[in-house]
Amino acid sequence: MSVEKSKGHALGSLLGVLVAVEGSFTYVDKIAQASSKDLALYYIRDALRDYASLMASDKVSDFPQAKALADSLSSSDLEKDVGEIEQINSVPELREYLSYVASEALIQATKLGKG
Repeated sequence: MSVEKSKGHALGSLLGVLVAVEGSFTYVDKIAQASSKDLALYYIRDALRDYASLMASDKVSDFPQAKALADSLSSSDLEKDVGEIEQINSVPELREYLSYVASEALIQATKLGKG
């Protein structure tokens, strides 16, 4: 039996890993406050780039819980979250979705001891 993941779960978890390992809430704050879809996607792209770099450097191995969370993320779930943003047609809906992503990031960072 699979459990339905919340909106923005994968992106939020990815951001939570970045917070835990890098110690910065920058991407969470930027994404939460993005006022347009293109700006939100720009910040997400930057976060994905830094996440890929982090994973390639293996720095995340120094943070076992963050590594476990990172290993649990699937590219298809990340694609789904980004695709959901693509389908959004209003600023209020965008802000609501991005709030879910930021909230999930903060939840994960707290679980990892960095919130």
